[in-house]
Parts: sequence; C-alpha cells; structure tokens
Amino acid sequence: MVTGSNSGIGEAIVTLFSRLSAQVVVTGRNADKVSRVALKCEQLSPLKHNQPYLDDENYLKEAKNYSVFQRVGEIDDIAKAVVFLASNASSFITGTNLAVNGGFLLK
Repeated sequence: MVTGSNSGIGEAIVTLFSRLSAQVVVTGRNADKVSRVALKCEQLSPLKHNQPYLDDENYLKEAKNYSVFQRVGEIDDIAKAVVFLASNASSFITGTNLAVNGGFLLK
C-alpha cells in the first residue's frame, strides 16, 4: 500500500511496482485521480513526468548544471530507488540515506 499514490512520487512508485508484477493498493483523497492511477497500474503503462515546477525552462537549465549527468531527475528515478529498497536485493542494507540526486553532492 502506498498512501498518496494518486499523483507525484506515490503514483510513480505504484506504477513501477505494477510493472514488476507486484500487487498494489492505490489510495488518495481524490477518487477520480485514484481511478485514473489504478487503471494505469492495471494496464502497466510506463510513467514519465516531471513535477509542475519543472516546466520553468530557466529552472531546468540551472538545475542541470548541478547534476553529474547534466539532466534533471525524474520521479521515476526515485521510484526505482524505492523498488530497490523494498526488494530482496537490499536485504542487508540498514540505516542508510540513499541520495537519488544525480550526483548533486559531487558538484
């Protein structure tokens, strides 16, 4: 169960879990949005979108300068990290902060 899964990072997480054949419970406050996300999960369609504040071209240009990869991270990048941490592949990982920031700390 992912709370707040009708938009943003929560939506990306449930969609990615769905693509990996996980059983998901989609929850949120807006029934129309929840229905839309639930349908997307059922269809296992890909998800790629930015947050609304990333529509500002000046912000995007400046933010890319802070990334080792010269791009702005997508919500899907965070969802992949969540899937990894929820999987058996991370079973020996404890008490760590996983920085999903495109190398922002290196610049």
